[in-house]
Amino acid sequence: VYISTREGMFRGADRGNTWEPIDLKSYSPITYTRDLLIAPQHPDTIYVSVGRAARSEAGALFRSPNLGETWERVDQNLTPQSTMMAVAINTRHPSQIFCATRDGQVFGSLDDGVTWKEYPLPEAAKEVYALAVG
Repeated sequence: VYISTREGMFRGADRGNTWEPIDLKSYSPITYTRDLLIAPQHPDTIYVSVGRAARSEAGALFRSPNLGETWERVDQNLTPQSTMMAVAINTRHPSQIFCATRDGQVFGSLDDGVTWKEYPLPEAAKEVYALAVG
């Protein structure tokens, strides 16, 4: 069991009876965690969206291929201008990953995070809290 809190991510290896923190500090100065997701086709792979705070001017998307032991920044060459709030994977096409920032930026990758594209939202869509892909 994995959870994301204001204090960071935690793993409950014994089904949540006890919790241990997952430290992102050695991988990123941005460590305030929001959304997290286990990859549907790769159950050892976790994605987590992060920012400096609930509302900040920086965000990122990280991936761990080994249940949180090590991490890599996935959203290379992107400039999220606020906290990354959400991450979603298309379960029918698991190489399609999308993420969204609090202030309305939506990014998508169709090749498992190798390349990314920004998908501008309508002007009236100022904040994003959730994201689903199908």
